Parts: sequence; structure tokens; C-alpha cells
Amino acid sequence: MGIIQEETNSVKPKQISNYSIDEHPAIDLNGDIQFDNVSFAYPARPDILALRDLTLVARAGEITALVGSSGSGKSTCVSLLLRYYEPSSGRIPIDGQSMTDCNDNALRQKIGVVGQEPVLFDTTIYENIRYGQLHATKGEIEEAAKQANAHDFIMKLSQQYETIVGEQSVQLSGGEKQRIALARALLKKPNLLLLDEPTSALDNASEKIVQEALECSCAGIGVLASRVIQHTAFSVSGSKLTQRIRAKAFAQLLRQEMAYFDLPENRSGSVCNRLSSEALAIQELLGARLGVICEAFATIGFGFSLGFFYSWLLTLILFVYSICMFLISFFQIRWQAQLNKRSEGIFGQASALAAEVLRNMRTVKQLSIEDKLLQQFSNLVNQTFTVRRNDIIISGLLRGIYWGSQTLLLFMLYWIALIRLEHKQIQANDALMVFAFAAFALETLRFISTLTRQMSSSLSAAQVFFDLFDRTPIIDNCSADGRQLDNFHGQIKFNQVEFGYPSRSTSRVLNQFQLTIEPSQRVALVGGSGCGKSTVIQLLERFYDVTHGQICLDGVDIRELNIHWLWWLLQ
Repeated sequence: MGIIQEETNSVKPKQISNYSIDEHPAIDLNGDIQFDNVSFAYPARPDILALRDLTLVARAGEITALVGSSGSGKSTCVSLLLRYYEPSSGRIPIDGQSMTDCNDNALRQKIGVVGQEPVLFDTTIYENIRYGQLHATKGEIEEAAKQANAHDFIMKLSQQYETIVGEQSVQLSGGEKQRIALARALLKKPNLLLLDEPTSALDNASEKIVQEALECSCAGIGVLASRVIQHTAFSVSGSKLTQRIRAKAFAQLLRQEMAYFDLPENRSGSVCNRLSSEALAIQELLGARLGVICEAFATIGFGFSLGFFYSWLLTLILFVYSICMFLISFFQIRWQAQLNKRSEGIFGQASALAAEVLRNMRTVKQLSIEDKLLQQFSNLVNQTFTVRRNDIIISGLLRGIYWGSQTLLLFMLYWIALIRLEHKQIQANDALMVFAFAAFALETLRFISTLTRQMSSSLSAAQVFFDLFDRTPIIDNCSADGRQLDNFHGQIKFNQVEFGYPSRSTSRVLNQFQLTIEPSQRVALVGGSGCGKSTVIQLLERFYDVTHGQICLDGVDIRELNIHWLWWLLQ
């Protein structure tokens, strides 16, 4: 294998059509894979070759291992096989046919990949496995899970295959994630399986079973294994307010306990959306437009005072109409704010999905699930339209009522004014003064009515931040309260501890767990993947609090200890 770290005058890699569908016929991936004098340099480092004149052959049905130090090009070979990049020179034929002559998606459909750090998406276990083959039946999915030794632990979960894995798979242990990724790869029944230490996170029993499953699955499959793969004041004040809101919101987020971020509505996409778009929604209303609104209300108030002086009857009619329009606008703003709160969760899911796809683009392309993920994103976006459909219709009707009623109001004012002029109950100049003010007031009402949607967005955004600011975390990371043990000896005791993750509260990870660790004693936690070993460490570090029972240090409940002293102690 060629290991290249020296500089050279390499040519730029060729461009790959990342989303081609029918450019080339599908390749028959059943023969030997050959690297024929392949050289490659990453676009970000065009003068440094990652591979120089690499030549190797991976025989069909055999296991070929790439062995070398870190940075020697093992992962680069995998990337070239998956056509994330094109070689700078040389070719990679499969059974004599060049990879450049095949369809990228069709090629990736015949290649299974299991990395050392498996990538799972924030959906159900069933969907994550099905991404390996979108048209697979439930029986085929369960069979792939059984081959990867994942079926048994999945069936023990409260929702079984419908269990949500969580953002970045935080709800699963490392071994569980690895087995699900392996099941996804086996579901493809691939002609080529690329492995990057797929059993590194498994316990001995699971590793043995998975290795046997791999050996059975590799019959007729080539396996390539890598071991180490003028209203300026309002504008300025609005910007400063937004800056303070974002800073305070971020500080408040840092105070929250881990369980807060396990909830679906607090995924990274939703949190980032709050700090960016929702803070901006507040700024848009409290910036220059707030100055315009204040100016409009002040002018209307002064106008009503003059209007009552010139003609109390005409002004009273205009006043009653204005109050009615303000009330309608107020209820419309409140109603739209409720709809915004409902659609916010959907937008958060869409943002989280987009961030997850972009973060794991290589896995998305390798699985050829672009259409599937695009459909999921489109469904989420369409849900927001369903939620707001009635709002759009009612807003259109209210807009028509605003304009139509103003015409009727002017007609009524003119009609009453003519009658009062005829009976000499009002002077013509006084009527003209009221009409001039009425025209201005109605124009102002129209302007304010156009801001109802923006006001509702700002109101719902403000409510989200107020809820965050008012929330008291269960475990306050910034608290300075609590005891510090002067003479800490080191006894740790888990006393009848019960715990379940907040997103899976019905599934107990620990049930009446009892353990005492004496000072200077070394204790090993041994058990199958997903049995709660990592959970014990997280509870000891107070990332979570126990549901029932106690965890004591030298006989003192850790919930009574100063959390910063506890973390310093566990460093």
C-alpha cells in the first residue's frame, strides 16, 4: 500500500455528479476490486498527496485488510470506493469495469459501510435499519437485526422497533448503535462490505456472535476492513435587546440539566432556531417599526382629542370602529401566536433533520437515501401549511373586512355629516377637519393590520424566551450551593437506585441497583451492551438524577453536595 506524505505537483480531482440518477448503467459489483496506480490529493490540500501510485487487488469473497499508521490513506481508499472523490490519476476498475462508468447511487446501494463511530438518524430504530434498503419488509428488517445481534435488545425496549434513537443517538449505548448500523448494512445484502472496527464497542459475547454473523454474511462478498478509519434609537435599542436576549438565553441553556436536551422539542436544531430566528423576530418588531407604531398611536390619540372638539358624534363613530378593529387585531395576534407555537416544533424538527443530514452527508450518500430524507423534510414543511391553513384563510377574510368596512365607514360618516350640515348642526370646516383625521386614522389602522402576523411571531417568540428564563433546572449547573466534604475518604454507595431516561421514562435502565465501593477499591462494571454501565457513570457525575433511591459519597447524598466540587472531585 502506498503511504504518501510528501509534496508533489498533483492535478486537481475530477468533479463528481453527487446526485445523478440515470447518467450511467448500474455496475455489476461481483468481481475483484482493483486500485490501478491511484494517486489522490484532497481539494483542501492539493499539493499533498494522500495516495501515490497505489496498486492493490481485493478478491471477491475474501477479506482484505488495510493496515497502516494514522493518516496513511486507509479511510481515503474507502472514500474513493464510495466515490466521494475522484482519483487525481489512475483508475479503480471493478471486475474490469471502471467505476466512472456506473451510476453513483446504484454503486452505493451495493456497498455496505459500518464505521467505528456509527451514524444513526433521529428517528425510530425501524427507520434507521430500513434506510439500508427502503423497500425492505418488516421481516427482512428483523432478520437483519437478528444477524447483527440487535433484535433481542430492541425487543426489550418499551417501544421496541419504534423507539426513537434521539439526536446523535444519545438514547442508545455505543454497542447498541453499532449493532443497528451493522443491521442496516446487512439489510442491503451488499456485494461489498466496508468495515472500520465494527465490533470495537461490543462486549465479548456480542462480538463473537456478530463476527459469526459477518462471516456467514460475507460468503460471496468482498470485505475491505480498515482498523483505523430616523428611528435610529429604536433600531439600536432593538439590536441591543436582541443581543441581550441571545446572551441570556444561551446562559440559561448552559444551566439546564442533560435531561432537558433529551426532550424532542429541545434538539439542537430547535435550540439554534430559537437563538437565531426567534430572537430576530423580536428585533424586527422592537426595532424601527416600534417607533412607527408609537408615532401612529400618539398621532391617533391627538387626532381623537381634536375630533371630539370639532364633532363628537362623527368622532365617536370613528372611535367605536377603531376599538372594534383593534380588538379584532388583538385576538388575531393571540390566535396566530398559538399557531406559531404549534408550528415552531415542526420547524424545529425540520431544522434538526437538515442539520443532521448535512452533518452526516457521507452516510446519506453512501446509503443513497437522498429521496427518502427529502420526502421527510417535505412532509414536515407541509405539516406547517396544514397547521396554518385556516389562519391563512381567516387572515385573508379579515383583510377584506378591513378594507370593505373602511369604505362603509366613510360612507356612513359622509351621510351623517350631510344630514347634520342640512340641519345646521355642524360647520363645513369642522366636518372637513374630522374627515381629514378619519382618512389618516384609517390609513394607520390598515398599516397596523399588516403587522398582525409579525406581532404574533414576536409574541410567540417572546413567550418561548420567557418560558426558558423562568425555567428552574432540576440540576442547576451554575449553582454555588451545596456542601463540600472536608475529609473525603472515597466511599461510593448506590442504594436501591432506579432510573429511566426522560425520553424513555417507562423503560427502566437501572432497577433497584445496589453497589458499594469502598475507598481505594477498584470495581469493574461488567454487563452486556445497554445494561446501564454508562448510565451509572452519568448518574455519579449528576448529568441526571435518580428516579428513586440514593447515591451517596461518604454517606452524603450527592444531591446535597456542591455540584462544582463534585465535578472537580471526579476529574
